[in-house]
Amino acid sequence: MNRLLITILSVYTSIIAFCQQNDETVYDFLRMPFQSRSVGLGGRHCVTGEDEVGMWIQNPALLTDTLSGNVGFYASPLTDGIWTGAAVFAHHFESIGNMALAIQHIGYGSIDATDEYGSYLGKRSSHEDAISITYSKELAPGLNLGATIRPVWSSLAGKSSFGICMDFGILGQWKEGRLRTALSICNVGGQLSNYDADGSTSRESLRPYVSLGIVYKPEHAPFRMQLTIKDLHQWDLTPMETNSSKLDFADNLMRHCIWGLEFQPVKVFYFSFGYDQRKRRELRISSAGGAAGLSWGLGVKIAKRLDFRYAMSRYHIAGTLNSIGLSARLWNCNRN
Repeated sequence: MNRLLITILSVYTSIIAFCQQNDETVYDFLRMPFQSRSVGLGGRHCVTGEDEVGMWIQNPALLTDTLSGNVGFYASPLTDGIWTGAAVFAHHFESIGNMALAIQHIGYGSIDATDEYGSYLGKRSSHEDAISITYSKELAPGLNLGATIRPVWSSLAGKSSFGICMDFGILGQWKEGRLRTALSICNVGGQLSNYDADGSTSRESLRPYVSLGIVYKPEHAPFRMQLTIKDLHQWDLTPMETNSSKLDFADNLMRHCIWGLEFQPVKVFYFSFGYDQRKRRELRISSAGGAAGLSWGLGVKIAKRLDFRYAMSRYHIAGTLNSIGLSARLWNCNRN
């Protein structure tokens, strides 16, 4: 156990140093929440999802044997022809552990291409894709460890790039699972080939992020409270604008927090709510207020082995993220 803690602290220290040395980043679509339950809870929860397929994308330690045989499909239309989608699958191997596969896609639509003389050259499409291969294992009762390796392909208006990244996570449970904490370190990696075929520009790195999550469900209560402390690698979240004054301690601290509340009055239905202070402060219009930073979601079992989920997150007065998901259990887990 001591060796495990030392390894995690060493990786965490390396991530902090890495993030502080790299300003230019690539493949930022990987930071977007694609799973409906995550969107409803605020966008980056790394501690909930032992009963929901696909949540391990934000923390590979959330992949447990209870998800064996589960498959899920998610889609989120954004704006002006931009949309994201994903397909996920998980399986438990008795002698190995838990394995999962996720395919993520974001399409940016197409644009008209011209040469330097203005002659029309046709349409150029832009999209990015990633395949996540996740492994997790229970090290001790209530303690789960996981890792993900993720190849990434990007094609932007005829220019292409390839990269690879990794995620790491740990999950601990106490009080019969009513109290859970988790730590995730995501997007560690960078480009293996850049957008310039001749290699004239340097390769860019991904933008890693570190999150700590806590969830508590009071005994016999139909709800659970969640807190995610995000961007642990960077304390100062003052906006990049030159006219922005430095944030005070309380405001800066709150911008690291995503608050979530999930009600589940019956086993076949839940309703969730999320609040992201940083999103609220940076994306709202001061003269209009609006619901920037707020999100909500719901899930309902529509058949014995089929679940439907929907979530909405407000980014600004003209932009709303809607996420729709379907998940199914193809076969029963031995431990259920």
